[in-house]
Amino acid sequence: MNDMHGVTRVAWLVLLLLLIASGASADGNEPPRRPRIGLVLSGGGALGLAHVGVLKVLEENRIPVDYVTGTSMGSIVGASYASGMTPQEMERKVKATDWARVFADAPPRQDRTTRRKALDLVGLWGLEIGISKGKLFLPKGAIEGQTLKGVLRTFVTEAPGKDFSRLPIPFRCVATDLVTGQPVVLSSGDLDAAIRASMSVPGVISPQQIGDHLLLDGGLVRNLPVDVARDMGAEIIIAVNLGTPLLKKEDLGDVLGVSMQMINILTQQNVDRSLAELKPGDVLITPDLSGFSASSFDKGTEIMPRGEAAALKVLDQLKRYSLSPEQYEAHRLAQAERLLRARPADDIVVRTQGLKFVNPEAVEAALKDRGVTLHVPGEEGRFRLLERREGIPDEAELDRKVARLYGTGDYDNIAYRYVDEDGKRVLEVEPTERARGPDYLRFGLKLQSDFKGDGSFNLLAFYNKTWINRLGAEWRTLGQVGRDPGIQTEFYQPLDLAGRFFIAPNAFANERLLDIFVDGNRIAQYQLRQAGVGLDIGTVLDKWGELRFGYVRGTGSGAPNIALPVFPTFDYDIGALRARLIYDQLDNVNFPTSGSLLFADWTTSQKNLGASDDYSRFGLSASKSFSWKAQTVTLAVRGATTYQGSSPINDSLSLGGFLNLSGYRTGQFLGEDIALMRAVYYYRMYRLPPVADGIFIGGSLEAGNAYKRFDRTDGRGLLYSGSIFLGADTFIGPLYLAYGQAFEGGGAFYLFMGRP
Repeated sequence: MNDMHGVTRVAWLVLLLLLIASGASADGNEPPRRPRIGLVLSGGGALGLAHVGVLKVLEENRIPVDYVTGTSMGSIVGASYASGMTPQEMERKVKATDWARVFADAPPRQDRTTRRKALDLVGLWGLEIGISKGKLFLPKGAIEGQTLKGVLRTFVTEAPGKDFSRLPIPFRCVATDLVTGQPVVLSSGDLDAAIRASMSVPGVISPQQIGDHLLLDGGLVRNLPVDVARDMGAEIIIAVNLGTPLLKKEDLGDVLGVSMQMINILTQQNVDRSLAELKPGDVLITPDLSGFSASSFDKGTEIMPRGEAAALKVLDQLKRYSLSPEQYEAHRLAQAERLLRARPADDIVVRTQGLKFVNPEAVEAALKDRGVTLHVPGEEGRFRLLERREGIPDEAELDRKVARLYGTGDYDNIAYRYVDEDGKRVLEVEPTERARGPDYLRFGLKLQSDFKGDGSFNLLAFYNKTWINRLGAEWRTLGQVGRDPGIQTEFYQPLDLAGRFFIAPNAFANERLLDIFVDGNRIAQYQLRQAGVGLDIGTVLDKWGELRFGYVRGTGSGAPNIALPVFPTFDYDIGALRARLIYDQLDNVNFPTSGSLLFADWTTSQKNLGASDDYSRFGLSASKSFSWKAQTVTLAVRGATTYQGSSPINDSLSLGGFLNLSGYRTGQFLGEDIALMRAVYYYRMYRLPPVADGIFIGGSLEAGNAYKRFDRTDGRGLLYSGSIFLGADTFIGPLYLAYGQAFEGGGAFYLFMGRP
């Protein structure tokens, strides 16, 4: 019996040892499962750059992230991290990005068509009102977001199979359905389009169409999407809340302030609900971002460290989830293996099903490369590229082509994406034409005063009817009321799909006041009236400019408004051949920082062409801008000479006024020939988006004169003058407050709106 008890005791002891050994083995090979961690990044515009600093602390302390959710700017940083970009790479990208250009929406001015750039020179405001079926349509947002989407593509890589769960770190972002007002969690599709939708701030960025949803900024309904991370499987939440402080009473004096306050109230309410969902063990990071606003993108290098500092304050809480160096390396390597490796496309497809006005063949002409043929297979509404090796542009070249196509002004956006189907990689391009077209209306205002009783204003209205036929014909009409009323209209007919050659019949009728000075005193003022028709033919010099030749025929008259009896009335006939060359590569027509602008024109007026006078004239105007950080110098020359015959007073040239011999009266020097040299310096002090792209302080030095003057004097040598000014590049055009001083004595103050 005792032996039996002994055997039993031994058996139990062996069993106990086996259990202990088994437990030890399990502990050594399979440690207790760590909790799955979800990173939740809130929206906040430029304040969202603080998320980059938070990510740096998580990486340095080996805090694993298994899921990422984000809203608005949080979706950009979150998607970048989820798709493989390191915090250090993000930091470099933030510093290198020109955020002012990103939110200017339009492609670089140098890439726009010459026809679009010409409207800048006229002095029209940027706001374009659409006309369709007799109704007026305003833009849905201040910007359409084409440039923004292009920048977003550089922050992220596409998800395998368009599934955000297959990114290195599974990702979700939140947007708001504009129709239902409900949150929409985006988990698949084009990653750049998803985060573009999540950050579509009402009134600033147009809504994003994805599937059947028209989407706005997710901050309206879920600015801190804690619940979304829980639904993905997160057991621990690391939430970064940027805060949505309400505006003070003194900041609510206009409609913009009230609108922003309403958005802030809605955002704060849903953030409070999300904060209430946090549990013990979750970590909340709240950066101190006082002194910065949602538009402070130019202060990104100061905002990012604020996020880093906030994360360090809760480092003890974060370190509870820290892994060993070996474990963290294995964790990140496993995520990196899920990173989609980019490879070139085997084919390109242009989807044109949605185009109603724009000719799809014109899209083909804009995108295809030399020697490449595209065709339309059946009625699928798409072009397929046949010669793939030579014809498919790389992504950088495609960006340039799409930017130039967008620069025509015919599209709300042009999407492009890579799709893997049947073992092939296809590059899809899908243009969406403007919903508010195809006809457009724009306005402008020119205003000037020298505070001595001489002032003028001209209000401009511009109507553009586009895509009149399959070659893209346009009918443009510009009307003006004020000091110099008039109207001019042109039917612009391209002769090929690429728009390289054109023919342009045109007509005009206008009035202008011509002041005549003697010794700085105005002794007469003529009112000139003329009307006529013309016909031009020409060629578009790619994106650089335009060359045209033409004939003009008309009649005119001049009558003194203010004058002594010795000043007669007169009539005249117009009949002339003309040529004009434009080269325009300025980055900004009002306050350029780089690029060049050149106008060259030639006119020969002959009696055998129907004119009253025989004369020939050549004119040239050119400028070049150079910049060093916030400082710019623009050098310019302007000149014209009547080299054959003698031009009449109705076709005279003038100098005088702001930046055209500042300090002298506007139009004080009148002659057949003129010469002007000018150097302008300005310093950009700061930006005030969206009111002004820049506030400038600057000055100029000028030298010039008018020769063969109509006051019977002969200008000799050069006259010198200079100016100092405070300027602003506003949404209604350039604005100047200036003082001009002539070196020979005399000065003038100026208030000037429009291009001098």
